[in-house]
Amino acid sequence: HKVGIPVGLYAVLAMSSRLVGVLRAWRHCKVPDGTAEQWKHYLDLCGTWHGTWKRFAPGEKQSLRPQEQFQAVCAPCVAADGESVHHVNRYPPNVAPKPGRLADGLTEVDFGRYDKTNFLTPFGPHSRAAYGPGWAVMWPSAPQPERLAVELISKVGDQRQRLVAMWRGQGEDSPKLSMVTSIVESLDKKPFVQQLSGDGDINAEENWYPLHASAWAFLPWQLTGQDIQVGLAWQGKDDLHGIIADIAEGQLRSIQVSES
Repeated sequence: HKVGIPVGLYAVLAMSSRLVGVLRAWRHCKVPDGTAEQWKHYLDLCGTWHGTWKRFAPGEKQSLRPQEQFQAVCAPCVAADGESVHHVNRYPPNVAPKPGRLADGLTEVDFGRYDKTNFLTPFGPHSRAAYGPGWAVMWPSAPQPERLAVELISKVGDQRQRLVAMWRGQGEDSPKLSMVTSIVESLDKKPFVQQLSGDGDINAEENWYPLHASAWAFLPWQLTGQDIQVGLAWQGKDDLHGIIADIAEGQLRSIQVSES
């Protein structure tokens, strides 16, 4: 099943005068075979990424409510021999996800080292990852109704955008969207993020949420069964970029990416 660009998204895209170029149909992309090829694509996503992070919580009537926004650094750095990656993030102390050492006023959190034996299970044995040219997807490999998280990465040149979405369930209730993080990153400087007008809740157009003036997320509000479909679209200098992942029963069933 192909999500593509819904008609409702065109109205959302028109909100930003920065949007130029042509919206193209997104194509299905095959996940690369073999660890070696995926490792190559993983290394291409590494570097010192200066980012603007914005978090959202559930609002009323299936809307998203903007929360804090901050600057942070995501730095998965490749070893000189190209055989491992040491991943360190630097956050303002009040938003660091766990304790770390203080360096230049930021809390440095060490996420460990990755190599060809563990980069496809980045958060432990119950997680999975897939890497392609300019994209990555991370998802849970087994049903976890109390907490499920998916991360999408889309990179073009020295610009990168990430989307992290989390769903939580209680008892026999199906997991509902509980947190969303939009991350806009650049290799050379802190990226400028143009906000949407107003400070109110953000409503979706056919499940596409405008996170800011140049990024949109396709997010189901509630998960039914073991299928998860998540998408990220963002406006680059000339074109609309992004990725849509279709996950079923712990497997990445399909990937759609922009032509550019």
